[in-house]
Amino acid sequence: MIRLYEEIKKQAADVTAELCEKAKLHEGQILVVGCSSSEVCGDKIGSNSNLDVARAVFSGIYETTKARGIYLAAQCCDCLLYTSPSPRDRGWS
Repeated sequence: MIRLYEEIKKQAADVTAELCEKAKLHEGQILVVGCSSSEVCGDKIGSNSNLDVARAVFSGIYETTKARGIYLAAQCCDCLLYTSPSPRDRGWS
């Protein structure tokens, strides 16, 4: 199962990198992402939340944007929001 989550994370990172390149995003800009762990699992939005899938997707997206200095704004269903670092975690509060 761990291998599956690693693959999900890699795919999320690869797609995010491609999107950043195609959109010519640069440091200081914001990438807005909307997603659902249920949909990643092949189900209807909000019907099959999976925290491990959410962590994998978030990690792939966040690590890629952070490395490029791009801010991430996530509009998500269910558990993906629980994986996001809060401003307090970043020392902004």
